[in-house]
Amino acid sequence: MGEHVTRGRTVRVGWFGTSIMEHLQAHVAVMSDQTRLPPVGATVTVEGWQRRGYPYLVALALQADYPGTLFEHDNRAQGGATIRDVRRIVHDTVKASGTLYDVAVIGCGINDVWRAHQAGREAEGVGPEEFADLYAQTLDVLVSASKEVLCIGETTVGAGAVDLGAVAEMNNMLAAYNTIAAAAAATAGARYVDVQQAFQNAAENLPPGLSLWTDGVHLTELGATLLARQVHPPTRAPHRNSFTANTGSADKENRRMTARHWNDLPASLRDRLTHELAITGVAVPVTGGYTSGVRVRIDTARGPVFVKAIPADDPAAGMYRTEMAAARTLPAGISPALLTAAESHGWIALAFDYVTGRHPDLAPGSLDLHTLTETLSHAHAALTPCPLPSAPPLADSPIFSGRPLPEEYGHGDTLLHCDLRADNLLVTPDGTITLLDWAWPYRGPAWAEFALLVPQLILTGHTPANAERWAAQAPAYRSAPPAGIDAIAEALTDYWTSRTQQGTPELRAYRTRAAEAGRAWVQHRQADSTP
Repeated sequence: MGEHVTRGRTVRVGWFGTSIMEHLQAHVAVMSDQTRLPPVGATVTVEGWQRRGYPYLVALALQADYPGTLFEHDNRAQGGATIRDVRRIVHDTVKASGTLYDVAVIGCGINDVWRAHQAGREAEGVGPEEFADLYAQTLDVLVSASKEVLCIGETTVGAGAVDLGAVAEMNNMLAAYNTIAAAAAATAGARYVDVQQAFQNAAENLPPGLSLWTDGVHLTELGATLLARQVHPPTRAPHRNSFTANTGSADKENRRMTARHWNDLPASLRDRLTHELAITGVAVPVTGGYTSGVRVRIDTARGPVFVKAIPADDPAAGMYRTEMAAARTLPAGISPALLTAAESHGWIALAFDYVTGRHPDLAPGSLDLHTLTETLSHAHAALTPCPLPSAPPLADSPIFSGRPLPEEYGHGDTLLHCDLRADNLLVTPDGTITLLDWAWPYRGPAWAEFALLVPQLILTGHTPANAERWAAQAPAYRSAPPAGIDAIAEALTDYWTSRTQQGTPELRAYRTRAAEAGRAWVQHRQADSTP
């Protein structure tokens, strides 16, 4: 939704899909009124059906995140629909009636696959070639009638959907149909949201007694919540997510450029990566990213892999080289493992283990804050002494180009990330946090990493005092020289302030907010030190 979310206006969202999206629930007025609940054992009459499930949860989250915007949701999903039905519904809704949307959401494939596994309904299944053709036709219509289109991948299925022995086969087929949908989305200029891996990870880690499905296909409230969070993650401070990918929570958020695709790589480089990684699947574009490079998820013999690549003469190529050097030295468990990297054929390519998860919520009261403190403390212990010989000293960071860091405060032998925000962090299904995108590593004192994060917390709603209380949970920050923290606060604020008139309007707006957060931090520290 991004730039379409504007205070005081109406955003129209269209939903097209299956019963996963329709999710009908019986409605009885007295059952939803806490003051009129009938006694236990009473008989009630169903008065109608309401659409709930994950679109309803997304609708509530959007309205809570953007209270000044009115969201109108037009749910045209239909239980039992295959892509044949979805194409017809989209055509009738858009082509026949001329309906237009700010955002159109499509999710399809489950019934196309499921029917082929149901006795007596095999003919209703839709083969991959027909699915690809009809999905592309449907996207063409939606793209012509919407400012933005989201293609939601299908979830995995669980026991109960089909015979237990056929669950793995059906999930493999769903993965293939998701790949088709992702490729169609990339061609049409739509955004694809991969949810299958998140469901697989959750299903494998849930305690006994909890399930994502009621019958192996339809979702429980837990399953609907997981799916809603993939489509629209928690955004008390908007981070990168499917509906608001361009709202600009971080300095990089609006540096998006037209992304290249897997087929843009030289054939010789693709062949090399295919051999080294033992690629078995099709490249699926990964949303996000802030350069014009390739970003794809590919299945291999050892599991899913994330590949990023960029031409060697691109202005951002230096960051890829830096990340390559850093990733080769990082101890295990801190970041996704680097599987292979190369600079050849005029390109730089890096392949990592593909890690699923969500970006952490850094707002006040979030449980992710404590996990982040522990994660960074453990990471700094593993990164001391600095394992990257080429890491420049912290004082060489552009942050200190206008206000140099005094020499005595830059001493330290810890490898620092220096670009941590929510969108460079990932909470994995087991609850741990992994660090992403080591494009700005420097050598310095561990406490500086926590200091650089303080303004990010202020941006999410913390007061400067609360943000520093969070940082002070780390022994490194508690023992930091106050004058050193002052120096970073002042330099970082000056850095942002000097750039508030550069870049796109959205980027200038972010830098303005970041500079304001920095000034609030500096003023807090000055007031706190006043006798």
